[in-house]
Amino acid sequence: RMFSLVGCTNVTVKNVSFDYDPLPFTQAYIEKADANGDWEMKVIDGYPDPDVCGDPWPMQVFDPVNFEMKNPMRCWDGFRLEKTGPMRYRVSGGRDKTGDVGDVCVWSLKYGGNGFLRSPACFTVNLDRCVRCRIENVTAYSAPNLFCFNEVRGDGNAYVGCVLDRCPPEKDYAKRGLKRLRSGNHDGFNSRMSKKAPLIENCTIRYQSDDCVNISGHYAYVSEVKGNEVRVLDKVAAWGYGCPVAAGDVLQVMAADGTVRPPVKVLAVRPDSAPRADERAFMKTLGLWPGQETAFHDAFLITVEGPNPIAKADVVVPENAR
Repeated sequence: RMFSLVGCTNVTVKNVSFDYDPLPFTQAYIEKADANGDWEMKVIDGYPDPDVCGDPWPMQVFDPVNFEMKNPMRCWDGFRLEKTGPMRYRVSGGRDKTGDVGDVCVWSLKYGGNGFLRSPACFTVNLDRCVRCRIENVTAYSAPNLFCFNEVRGDGNAYVGCVLDRCPPEKDYAKRGLKRLRSGNHDGFNSRMSKKAPLIENCTIRYQSDDCVNISGHYAYVSEVKGNEVRVLDKVAAWGYGCPVAAGDVLQVMAADGTVRPPVKVLAVRPDSAPRADERAFMKTLGLWPGQETAFHDAFLITVEGPNPIAKADVVVPENAR
């Protein structure tokens, strides 16, 4: 993490550029490609060669002439990376592995030897519960695991003239056999659970390996309804933020098929026992993003004003959280 503001109001950070040494990714030429789509690769001079492969996601392939990405988004689902010798690796399995001899493969370095450490939440520029803060003319030439510019529960923050881009050779701190083809290892900009959405003005975010701008709210999942008492599963409390629903809130309610139900007022909220195995098993049947059934660590009982329109498998969020 380069810098983090926590609980700040009216703070400005500006005119900063930064990079990481060693890089949080590496680049290699595909030297052999067989009929199964498996590759033999050699790391390009000047790029890291860690002792342990670790988790290489996301792995991407670039054209060696125009330096643009070839695979649809990134290699996916069960591909395996193994080190076969100094500067040499083999990739096998998975899907969406579009790559030919001479192409350039780029993958993330998250843990292993040679000084690489993994952080589960290495937000490079991080704002946590900040109000009217301003990030101006901040440039990142690399960003490790997770998001480069990140804010949680922000209120009217601004990002002006900020950049996440791959470093041009003339600004690189090291000489390399090929220019960098990636900037960040995940989202460029991510905002969650804002009271007032951020301003993003005159910013450049490109060549990272996931979303450019990702702005999202946070829904709690309804696992059980008994009269006017609703049990919801949630994961925000595990992050240290507590339940996102409070007494007096008006809830937006959405059914599993996307139907919006009538809003309902919250009368009381209290913690409840941890999510059960049967609740997680039912969530798995709903076709949610893979792994959501294991992501929820907390449960709360919410008492709502009648009549109660909420049903099992709905999701709820306070209307003032946007």
